[in-house]
Amino acid sequence: MRTVCSLFCVLGLMAWGGDDPGDFKFSRELSWAGTPAWALVQVDGHVAVHTRRDLGDLRLFNQDGLIVPYLLQQAAKRSQRRIREPLQSRLADIERVGEGRLQIGVEAKGKVPASGLEFATSSRGFKHAVDVDVLVQGQWQRLVTGATIYDRGKLSQHREVTVMLPAHAAVDYRITVGPDQHQGVGPVRTVTQTAHDDGRSSVTEIRAVPDKVLQVSAIQLFSFVKRVEAKAIYDTWPVTPSGSEQTDRNETMVAFPRGPRELTSIGLTVGEQAWARTVILEGQAGEGMWQRLGSARFVAVSGAEQGDHMIHLGADRHEQYRLRIPNNDEAPLTVRTVLLRGPRYELAFIPTGPVSLSYGNPTKGHPQYAVGDVLDRLKDQLPGVAEFAKPVPNANYAPGNVTKKWLSDRAMLGIALVFMVLALGAALARGAKQVQ
Repeated sequence: MRTVCSLFCVLGLMAWGGDDPGDFKFSRELSWAGTPAWALVQVDGHVAVHTRRDLGDLRLFNQDGLIVPYLLQQAAKRSQRRIREPLQSRLADIERVGEGRLQIGVEAKGKVPASGLEFATSSRGFKHAVDVDVLVQGQWQRLVTGATIYDRGKLSQHREVTVMLPAHAAVDYRITVGPDQHQGVGPVRTVTQTAHDDGRSSVTEIRAVPDKVLQVSAIQLFSFVKRVEAKAIYDTWPVTPSGSEQTDRNETMVAFPRGPRELTSIGLTVGEQAWARTVILEGQAGEGMWQRLGSARFVAVSGAEQGDHMIHLGADRHEQYRLRIPNNDEAPLTVRTVLLRGPRYELAFIPTGPVSLSYGNPTKGHPQYAVGDVLDRLKDQLPGVAEFAKPVPNANYAPGNVTKKWLSDRAMLGIALVFMVLALGAALARGAKQVQ
């Protein structure tokens, strides 16, 4: 028992060690409205400038200074909408139950209530009344009466083969499809009266019952579910070129700062109103060595607003970039700004109380949190949106400083493991003596 207690004490000390808000240059409190199941906060410009380029030194802390796990992901604009989701079902049987009538049995395989059903049919030019019954405690109960499915024919695109269902909880369905009523065709009774020369009259009755039934290959049950759709957000920001020169190859060479943020594409704006040039992007692969990364044809029309011209980067990333713009026997372009575009990021977390973000420590690596599965289960709910307060500098921060806690470094961890092994060995020895 004492050994078990010792192990828990060691594990508790190990959990106590680790990151501390004092290890970072800045801290900012977060706030949000209500009590959301999960929340998002977007990385803004101040965080992006004062953190590592890979955003590895971001930490969320609660009011007790303990870590709040988060998931770093690309920011997105989210909206929620209802979509139709098919349900697993089986076509049990199809039976003709009269002139032009069908009775179809369908068995649902899941427990999700169906919101409707859809006929899969190759028939064209039809109109049928549909009744739907469900089996409840061994008794058939009417769920839908007189719903209409139709197809206007080969020359029309108007078609409706869906029947909506009210809220229910059923597994077995009985669907009855009535005779075809398209353009008056169906069980009809026509009476014709004919006058004869001798003054007599006769009545002819014509009863047309076409033997035409709906050709059904499947019936798909479906339900409506809420889904959150996300569209990725990118930021575009201008930078002033660090240098521009004309080369002996009659090109305009433009150098610009890489910046602290991740880049996905690069563009430019110029002073001229009407121009068309091929712009080449290069990255520095070594001392005096430049690698071509891509090119694009930029065109601007006089009197119109200049378009958003961008060259998209591949997987390679470089510290230095430059643009080469061939003049093609024309006057050189006046490059005003270089446009940099990169993804905006956000932190997803589960709020359980006051939370603050600490950042700004180049020696901190990426944290490892097992929160992806938890957040995945919440993705069908719209998150709460958290906002930053103003940054608060840490007056005691110095580069390389790390707040030491018990067992937060390898030496203390080694000592703790030695004591744990000795305690375990002593306990085993005492147990062996008692057995003897």
